[in-house]
Amino acid sequence: MAAEHPQIYADHIAGKYKTVKDARRAAGMISERTRLHELKNAWKKATAAEQQAFENWVKVGAAAPSPLPIGPDGKLTTWGLRRIVEIKQRRDLKMGEVMREMGASPNDQSLSMALKRATKVRQALAAPLKGWLDANSGV
Repeated sequence: MAAEHPQIYADHIAGKYKTVKDARRAAGMISERTRLHELKNAWKKATAAEQQAFENWVKVGAAAPSPLPIGPDGKLTTWGLRRIVEIKQRRDLKMGEVMREMGASPNDQSLSMALKRATKVRQALAAPLKGWLDANSGV
């Protein structure tokens, strides 16, 4: 560095740069790690299953599935509840219309009760609800 970048070397000796690495970076001798560097490093450390899951996620792209709207207790997750309310409001939908779009009876009150009173959602509605949320991911 002394021969190629004498001023930076002098600044390093004078204490302007705390480490040799900082001085080399200032001289353009090394570059900052980018997000791409981090992704490549993470890829090498990932298991085969993690790599497959990541590839699947990349293939889906913007249409990536949403998080689960129903928790292990059978009740709506906070995310699920907020997202249903948000979509209903943005699209100006009534609960019966939501149920119809999910392929359920508009008279089915299971989801409505889960929204209003934090009751369990019928298990049969779990997959249709997730599909409806995924279909409305752009809303």
